Amino acid sequence: MTIITRSHHVAGAIVLALAVSSAVAQGVPRDEYPLPPASEIRPIEPAGVGPQPGERADEEGAAAGVGGLEDLQRARDALDELLRAYEAGNVAKFQQKLDPAMVGYQVFLDGVRRDVAAYRNLRIHLTDTQITAGPDLAVIQIAWEKRFLSAGSFTPGIFTGRSTVLMHRDGDAWQLSAVALDNPFSSASGVLARFTVMPMALGVTTLDGDVPMQVEVVDADMAGAETVQVTVSSANGDRETLQLPSVSPGVFRIISVPLLFEPGTPVPNNLLVEVPGPGTVTFRYVDANPGDNRPASTLTRVVRVQ
Repeated sequence: MTIITRSHHVAGAIVLALAVSSAVAQGVPRDEYPLPPASEIRPIEPAGVGPQPGERADEEGAAAGVGGLEDLQRARDALDELLRAYEAGNVAKFQQKLDPAMVGYQVFLDGVRRDVAAYRNLRIHLTDTQITAGPDLAVIQIAWEKRFLSAGSFTPGIFTGRSTVLMHRDGDAWQLSAVALDNPFSSASGVLARFTVMPMALGVTTLDGDVPMQVEVVDADMAGAETVQVTVSSANGDRETLQLPSVSPGVFRIISVPLLFEPGTPVPNNLLVEVPGPGTVTFRYVDANPGDNRPASTLTRVVRVQ
């Protein structure tokens, strides 16, 4: 369903303010159900607005309303072009539809490039769309579903989210200026990863260099990557980096950890986490894109050694 209103409505102004204040440089896809021709669309007037009984509609104002609907259709058409370029992997054409002054412009574009390299057969479908018009602005609220195949393993995947998109008119061209909430154009939706380490307690005598453990990262933003990194540190200052391989899009896992009981001086970068005795071993994963316009987050899990 597609709903169009004018910016004079108070609710429309609130949506515009929210979209600008919480904007992250993100994108929006095409709807499965395109808007009808502008000539067939009529604005929905809020109560008390418009000609009252006995009054004559202002012809100049009516003409301006129709023009606004046509502009709204052009803004939506620009979004359709963005989506087609994204699905086709045409980054150059996609870039032409972006506002160069958008917040996080380069970060957003880098995310699009990662998706183009990581996915095949990209398709985005919208399940709900609401459009609010303003002077040279269009705010589009959408719910979306993205389907794809992983480029490495051809494993199918699906992500979903909701977005509020701000489009801005520059002359005759409409450009994407910002997106609040989820990002369908950059590795899923920018959500905080799930990080688990099991078991959470070990006996010091079991640390023989190959300890059965499960370390798992579920990070939808990294779907398509072959590995992610987890750092492990012990009480004596040893610090090693583990490579967790992808087992499905956005899921990375290992089932053993190289922990070794070593009361002496640790050897750095030998791919063995040397533990001096009872104490703790710390596992860390850095989520570069936790969503909601937050900075990178470090997720920490601590394992007791008894």
